[in-house]
Amino acid sequence: MDSGKILIIGVLPPPIGGISIHVQRLIRYLNVTKYPFLFVDYKKNNIFTQLRAIKLSHVIHLHTCNPILNVFYVFCSLCLRKKSIWSIHGEYDCYSYYLNKINIIALKLTTCIIVENEKTYEKVIKYSKHVLKFPSFIPPVENIDINLELKNKVLELRSSYKTIYCTNASRFCFDKNGNEIYGISTLLNIFEKNIKIFIFIADPSSTYKEYFSKNNIVIPKNVVLITDNRFEFTEIIMHSDCLIRATTTDGDSLSVKEALYYKKKVIASNCVDRVPNVILYDNLDFNQLQEKILSIETDYKTTPFEMSNAAELIVKLYSKLLS
Repeated sequence: MDSGKILIIGVLPPPIGGISIHVQRLIRYLNVTKYPFLFVDYKKNNIFTQLRAIKLSHVIHLHTCNPILNVFYVFCSLCLRKKSIWSIHGEYDCYSYYLNKINIIALKLTTCIIVENEKTYEKVIKYSKHVLKFPSFIPPVENIDINLELKNKVLELRSSYKTIYCTNASRFCFDKNGNEIYGISTLLNIFEKNIKIFIFIADPSSTYKEYFSKNNIVIPKNVVLITDNRFEFTEIIMHSDCLIRATTTDGDSLSVKEALYYKKKVIASNCVDRVPNVILYDNLDFNQLQEKILSIETDYKTTPFEMSNAAELIVKLYSKLLS
């Protein structure tokens, strides 16, 4: 393993998720711009490989969600006199009482913390003055190859449905208040009652498929659950009219930025601050969500805004910490 000034610790697809896609695109951006770095996949590389990589680097950039790993990497960096960056994708305090306390220790020891929304920023700033709010979105470096199977399926659907929607969920899970995070079950009910519209639901972990099967929940004809990795979610967005982000908690959603990047309409909950052009509904108000879905053709006004490339901001931070 060659030495490098920057070490990125995270995961790459598969499975496909917001964090793994973010890390993948950051790495591609660094490769294209010939910025030197090391990368270790904490789920695939053993602990000795990880520690060696930390020792060989100057700045350690963490994309980890596990509180135990967070404090371990930050503590190792501190002991080896390395600077550390922790990108918080979402919220740091969505775990148990003790795991949240462990994350707070990591916050206090980290050199620099990157958050994705104002809500998280206001919480984290209480524990560290070195907090930056960056977007999560990094545009694709290369053009997306359109899958012909998906393209033909969409052409077939266009003759039967007025509007095609899409959404995604990394896994079937609940927030700290016991609410289903991705709202897929609610969307299933909405689309079952409104048969003139159609939705693709990306379920790469197949946990929703298992849940529906276990509970004998019938998937309506105007809903397609995609449980394999033949299609990138970006392709699905490109072929849809509108993205729905019905989450109860969030970071700076990659899929929301992706949809806006491809000039698609977006409906999302107001559980966090959203960028311009997103059609908002009150978090957990599913009647309002249904109203927004059904009025999408008329209730939509855009405001021009510039979408920042997170990779450019991250590289500037790297250079600052290395100087």
